[in-house]
Amino acid sequence: MLYDWKEIAFIFCKNGYDKSGKQCRERWLNFLNPALDHSKLTTEEEELIFKDYAIYGKMWVKIAEDLKKRSENTIKNCFYSTMRKQKRFFTLLFQKKKFKSNI
Repeated sequence: MLYDWKEIAFIFCKNGYDKSGKQCRERWLNFLNPALDHSKLTTEEEELIFKDYAIYGKMWVKIAEDLKKRSENTIKNCFYSTMRKQKRFFTLLFQKKKFKSNI
């Protein structure tokens, strides 16, 4: 289904909302599309994201092809939030070991 995002943005502007065609398109792709699944990602999906990341790198479009009902943005956010959690965990673990060795 193809949309004229510039025309949709023009309609929004006439109704008092200042949006660009790109903003309208991104909003549709990441949030409003009824085909998207907005539930929490399963552990299998998270594992698939990390496996695909090892193959494709930051090519979120390619990774999203394996997860049909998830947006690229959801996949990217999941990846980076998981990485932040792991970084915090290992940082705390390292600091505890360092602290214990100084005693």
